[in-house]
Amino acid sequence: MKRKVHVIPHSHWDREWYFTTSRSKVYLMKDLKDVLDTLETNNDFKYFMVDAQGSLLEDYIKWMPQDKQRIKKLVQAKKLIIGPWYTQSDQLVISGESIVRNMYYGMKCCETFGEYMNVGYVPDSFGQSGNMPQIYRQFGIEDTLFWRGVSDDMVKHTDYNWRGDDGSVVFTTQIPFGYYIGGNIPEDDKASDEFWQKECFEKAVKNKGLERSFKQAIPQEVYESLEKEMTELETR
Repeated sequence: MKRKVHVIPHSHWDREWYFTTSRSKVYLMKDLKDVLDTLETNNDFKYFMVDAQGSLLEDYIKWMPQDKQRIKKLVQAKKLIIGPWYTQSDQLVISGESIVRNMYYGMKCCETFGEYMNVGYVPDSFGQSGNMPQIYRQFGIEDTLFWRGVSDDMVKHTDYNWRGDDGSVVFTTQIPFGYYIGGNIPEDDKASDEFWQKECFEKAVKNKGLERSFKQAIPQEVYESLEKEMTELETR
């Protein structure tokens, strides 16, 4: 059975987390400029997603107003994917009013550049409340993708329909290993090989990654065969 794999280059951006706002802006100026330059000059680099946060563009334009037309052109060419949020919000402990306004202002911000991504993309919220499907539907959003908030044994698959408190339904994709797995890949070639051959495999086995991806039971001998093949590759 053939499977099509979609690789989406993207950022995960904490405007304020373990560093200051000023340091965040320094990183943003460098990183987003690199993205713009790459999208304009490298035809093999088809698109880039800016973590669904319109506030990043506002911050960047304050310091680099000359790049506003560049951003507009890339957004309208569907090469720079933005929105729909204003900033990545928690969705569990804050009020519904805060979530609604975050989405509303994010969409308005993104519309000044072009179309926004009509997906409830939330890779790092510390949980989701039961009224999120209702909020998404009210904004015309039918699909959402998130990481946190669902433990590995709560659902059988990574793709499912989520029914909210009021009965609203959105199609949901859960990121089983989080947004950070690429950031954990060692830069050293030898260490990187070991990471792919051992750590990723062990995580897949522990979290039933194949079962959740293929939506069927995976016999133990399949895992044993894969482990044997990886060991043979490592010793070549």
